[in-house]
Amino acid sequence: MSLRKLCLFAVVLFSVYPLHAGTYYVGTCHANSFATISDAVNSSTVTPGSTIRICGGQYFEQVIISKPLTLVGVPGSDQDGQVQIAGTGAMQTTVSPISNTLLTPIVWVTAGPVTLQNIDVDDGFLSCTGAIYTGIYYASGASGTLNRIASQGACTGASIWVENAFSPATKVTIENSYLNNGVVAMGAVQAAGSTPLLDVNITINQISPNIPSGTNLGNGIYLYEVGGTVTNNSIFGPKQKGGVNLKGVGIWDEAAGVTVASNTIMFIGNDNPPFNFYGISVAEDNVTIKTNKISGVLYGIDMGCHPGTVTANTINLSASGLLSVPRTFTGVNSVFNSPVTTPASDCPH
Repeated sequence: MSLRKLCLFAVVLFSVYPLHAGTYYVGTCHANSFATISDAVNSSTVTPGSTIRICGGQYFEQVIISKPLTLVGVPGSDQDGQVQIAGTGAMQTTVSPISNTLLTPIVWVTAGPVTLQNIDVDDGFLSCTGAIYTGIYYASGASGTLNRIASQGACTGASIWVENAFSPATKVTIENSYLNNGVVAMGAVQAAGSTPLLDVNITINQISPNIPSGTNLGNGIYLYEVGGTVTNNSIFGPKQKGGVNLKGVGIWDEAAGVTVASNTIMFIGNDNPPFNFYGISVAEDNVTIKTNKISGVLYGIDMGCHPGTVTANTINLSASGLLSVPRTFTGVNSVFNSPVTTPASDCPH
């Protein structure tokens, strides 16, 4: 290739968007800033790959992100301190293509990669009636990283909901965050042996179960047909609403492609059966659950008669350390201060 052609190729290559990606501001801590986050993410001057720095303050808006961006809160940048996105009375809704749930996201990501950092999302200013709110929703096709997020929820829904129903596969990392209304991670069902459509890395978060709908159980982390890792999270419960303890599960594992390891799950009230707290519930064959610490639950790990790798977990203060263990199960776990360590199997195999 001639030097002239090589130079022309370089010009075309770098004019796609990285050359023009820049840093922009929202709020009052910087000159020439956008007034709202939505103004910034929707502006044609903010090209894909840009960084948007958000000044401290409350932003009553629904933010929909449809191009690769990095959004970073600038805490303490003015008298308001934190960066809080709190939604608005009139927000767009969407239906999950996997669960068929009608969702109302406060932050809605449809592209990738999108990075969110140092941002608080709160549905506490909204009416909970007739809506399932998600603090942050990564829709099918979206990817990216959520780091140092505080997503607070007082309504039915989830702090973070990530999913992918279509090819190609995507990846989302959720780390170092406070999520008091649970995490949902779902991929569409694939043929046996196929790579999951969604890969997740959920690590080093503090999580409480979400507020469930109807008589369902709230989940700290709900995994369905995804791959990846769930490690080193702290999950605390029970979640309360109106001073009433809600039923809950630390981790619902319906994803053979995920390794669930080194998490701490602590609930209060194992001696009150109506609350029905479970540490980890297994709903699929061939899961991997190891080195977790679980305490204060009715059942430490309910295997649901599903074969899998469940070993080196420590369960303290439960009515039963394990439940519905397959007859061929050989895993070794440590169970303390529990009337039953491993009950006789009630499984057909």
